[in-house]
Amino acid sequence: SENGEIHAFKNGAFKLAIEKKIPLLPVVIDGTGATSPKKSATVSKTADLEIEICKPIEVGEKDTVETLKEKVRSLMVDKLSQMRS
Repeated sequence: SENGEIHAFKNGAFKLAIEKKIPLLPVVIDGTGATSPKKSATVSKTADLEIEICKPIEVGEKDTVETLKEKVRSLMVDKLSQMRS
């Protein structure tokens, strides 16, 4: 994102996860803004990135697209905050 924060998610992956009853694997990456700045045609050859692969999130029987989206987004926002502190 332009400001480096996690914004609202689209519904597609969450609909599919619920329909197929497959877990979601959140991956948080910090530092990509330094590799390819917005509106730039160049890509930096060196940058420090931090990648955190979270535990899979199982789809519960009562999960809706909205509740699952919020569960995953909340986890990812928290993880990004931890990575940056």
